Formats: sequence, structure tokens, C-alpha cells
Amino acid sequence: MKLSDQAAALFLSKTVTAGLVFILGPILVRYLTQAEYGTFLQVNLLTTFVVTAAPIGLSQSFAYFVPRLGAGKHYQFVVRTLTLLAGMGVIGAVAIFVGRNYLGDWMNNANLAMLAPYIGALIVATIISDTTETIFLSEKRGSLVATILPIKAVARLAAILIPLLTGAGLTGVFLGLSAALFSEAGILYGYYVYKCRSHEPNVESVELKEQFTYCLPIGAALVVASVGGSVDMFVVSTLFDSAHYAVYARGAFDLPLVGIIPAMLFDLLAPRFVEQWFAGKKEEIAGLLRESVRRIALIFYPIMCLTFVLAHQIITFLFTDNYSASVPVFRIYVLMMLFHMGYMVVVFRASGNTTESLKVAALKVVLVAILSTVFLKILGVIEGAVIGVVLANVLTRLYIVRRASRELGVSISTLIPWSDLGKTLLLSATVAALIAPVIWWDAPKWLILIAGSSLFGLIFVVAAFYLKRLSEGDKVIILRWVSYVTPSAFMRMRRQPL
Repeated sequence: MKLSDQAAALFLSKTVTAGLVFILGPILVRYLTQAEYGTFLQVNLLTTFVVTAAPIGLSQSFAYFVPRLGAGKHYQFVVRTLTLLAGMGVIGAVAIFVGRNYLGDWMNNANLAMLAPYIGALIVATIISDTTETIFLSEKRGSLVATILPIKAVARLAAILIPLLTGAGLTGVFLGLSAALFSEAGILYGYYVYKCRSHEPNVESVELKEQFTYCLPIGAALVVASVGGSVDMFVVSTLFDSAHYAVYARGAFDLPLVGIIPAMLFDLLAPRFVEQWFAGKKEEIAGLLRESVRRIALIFYPIMCLTFVLAHQIITFLFTDNYSASVPVFRIYVLMMLFHMGYMVVVFRASGNTTESLKVAALKVVLVAILSTVFLKILGVIEGAVIGVVLANVLTRLYIVRRASRELGVSISTLIPWSDLGKTLLLSATVAALIAPVIWWDAPKWLILIAGSSLFGLIFVVAAFYLKRLSEGDKVIILRWVSYVTPSAFMRMRRQPL
């Protein structure tokens, strides 16, 4: 399979997987109380942090060392690394268990102390299972990853829903999820142990010192980035109970597409920018970044304005009226889409200036921690935390743009098409204002969402074409995407003259 085809398959797979993960929230809120759901989210928060921090970057070493060792010679390395990861997971689990009472007090949730064994089990299993994608991609088996990811998501979803629907409660949910994760981890580990035994030991195996030398800087950056992405969640947990935390978390979240697009863009631009950097083509890098900013704004700004208007219907439809207090949090949080330039850190990857990436991650941690705490104290409500998060992200992203412009030796206005962004924002806000009366329609929420989104999309697309907000390149891309999902016979008729 061609690289482009693998990328398309992987993107589709990740989109489906993200959708399956996303629907878990709307299901859980209908069976758990706010306090129980908040506890579930806190357990997930702790597990994610430890799974990111405990491996100290070892999980990322597969992508570097497996291709270097070559086909059939890397199995010993994979088994050794998985064993090390399991050991680090056990250490993390023990740390959680030993500090369980402190953890419960710190996060205002005594249930966390009782759930410490389950948290430990989730850590050990997840730390192994979540390496599947990295290992298989390092073996250039992208099509297999595209197949496995949705299967794993379905299995985890079933492992959570079956105990939930049978009345097993929150502990049953964690038992079911642990069972699914340990099954995944066992299959992965067992497969590579089998492959290792069926191949002769590799005499050119990687020394531990070399592996840790490579991993430690990456591990440090991952820890800082992980903290930066969740520090506001920890701040809210320490100042409010689990029910209030659930309300905050159901407002401060990224829509699936919003999270996927920048990550995909980073992955696509990184290798191209590295080549262009060493070829001395900095102007081309700047041009591509400028065009990327303009095109993402054409997607993000309409989504931002539409979701701002339909926020109440979106939140209460997804999470029931019990989470109507999440609406103000959500409205503030979506404003981050206005400044979507965080992926410009790809410039530092291209130039090899990885220290700058670490500085950016550290800056975000400090700003989020300070601003979210300050605004929480000033306002005394959870909206204060999200205001701090948005301001911190805006400042961090503006800093990234400034540093990227210096790295490329160009002005900020060369990277950011301010006039285009302003026109797209004005168009998006105008269309949102035009369809706003739909929220007063006395109809089911799902019908309001469909009607509002359809009307917005129709008006925006027509206006974008009429006002020439779309370039010829944009139109070509749109037609190519349509051709992927439209029957070929229809497209042939579309191209034939009448």
C-alpha cells in the first residue's frame, strides 16, 4: 500500500476511533451521577498522566530503533522494551497505591483512595497496550494499525458498557475496562515473545544506555506536554468536588475533528519541512504555513461560531440537561479555535531546535497553572479556570508564532494572513448571527442541531464562493475529497459537458 493510501486509511481509522471514544461520554452521563462520572474522569486523568510520565519516553524509542535494527532483528528489542514498560507501570501503580489517601484528599474525592487498585491495574495494562500503534507503525504496518484501532475502541467500549448496563456500577466499569486492556496487552506481549523465540537473538541489539540516552529528553518533553494539557483539570479537581469537576470537563473539551486536524497537519508537514529546511527553502516553509493557517481558519472559524450559537443544544443533547452548567464553559473553550497556530512548533522540529519546543511546553504549563488559578480565585466559579486556559493558550500560541517567524527569518505578517483571517471570521460570525433564531424553535434538540448546522453550512458555502473566500486550490481540494466519497459514475457525469 502506498504511503498516501496508508495515511488516508489511518486518518479514517483515527476518526472512527475518536468517534467511538467520544460517544462514551454521552452514554456514561445517562447511567452515572455527576459525582460518579466525575470520579470516572478523574481516574482517567490520573491514568493518562502516569502512563505518559512513567515510561520516560521508552514508548517512543520503537519509532527510532526498530527501523534501524531491520526486519526480523528487532523482536528481542521489542520484548525487552515492553518488559521495561511493564515494570515502570508497576512502579507507577505502587506509587498510586501508597499515596492513595493523599491523592483522595488532594483531589477532593475519597473514592479515589478506594479505587487505587483499579487505577494501578489500568496503568499497567494501558502502558503496554497503547504501544501497539507505535510498534506497528515502526514496522511500516500502517494498514494493520488502521484495522486494529477501531477494533480496540469497540472492545473497550463494550468492556465499559456491559458492566454498566448490568448494574455493576463504577467498580464494574473499571473491572471490565481492566480486563479488556490486559487482554490487549497480553496479546501484544505474547505475540512478540513468540516472534522473539522463533528468531535467533540479534547480536546487534541496542544497549540500554543508548536507548535511555535517546528516550530521556523525549520523556521530559512528553511529561511537560501532558501536564500542560491537563493542568487546569488538576486545578479544578483540587478546588472543587468530583461533581463540579464533571461539569467542567464536559465543557472544556475539543470536538473530535478539532483535535485530529492539527495533529494530522503536524505529521504531514514535519517530514516535508525537514527536507525544505536542509535545502535552504525557508520561504517555501513560510508560504506553506501561511496557507495552512488560512485553510484551517476556513474550517475552524465556522465551527467555532456555529458551536458558540448552538452550545446549549450541543451540551444538553450530548450530556443531558443535568450538564447545562457546562454550557458557559464550552462557549469560552471553543474560542481557542480563533488562535489555532500551535502546530507551528513543527518549525522547531524541522530546524532541530527541540529546546524551543520544550520551552513552549513549559511556558504553557506555567501560564495555565497561574491564570486558571488566578481567575478561579477572582471569579469563584469554574468558568474562571477555562478563561485562564484560553488566555494561556492564546499567549503560548502567539509566542510560538513569534519564535517561528524568527527561526525562519520572516515577519509575523508573512506567516499569518491577518486580513484573510479577519474576513473569514466576519463571514462566520455573520452567518452564525443569521441562523441564531433557530435556537428559539420549539423542537427537539437533535432537530434544532440538524436544522441549524445545515442552514449554516449552506449559507456559509454559498457566501464563501460568492465572496471569493475559497481559492482555486481550495476548490480543487474540495472536489478531490468529494470524489473520494462520491460514486465514480456520478463524478464522470459531473465532468461530462451537458
